[in-house]
Amino acid sequence: MSRRCSNIYGFWDRLEEAMAEKKMSKLKLARLIGYDRRTVYRRETTPSALAIAKICVHLNISADWLLGLTTQKKPLNKSMEG
Repeated sequence: MSRRCSNIYGFWDRLEEAMAEKKMSKLKLARLIGYDRRTVYRRETTPSALAIAKICVHLNISADWLLGLTTQKKPLNKSMEG
């Protein structure tokens, strides 16, 4: 696990894993969620709750999984799929 403070639960590693599975670049994800690409590139801070929600919708992943709180990768709420 990375030594970065914001990566305590593996947030950035999980985000990169989900992006790789979708073959999505950081620049494309940043554009999809309406953020500057630095928001997705910068690992020393954690994106806002709104950014995390948008990331989860676009990558079809669970926010709890992204935050390292569960091993359930897919969202349980089918309405989040998109």
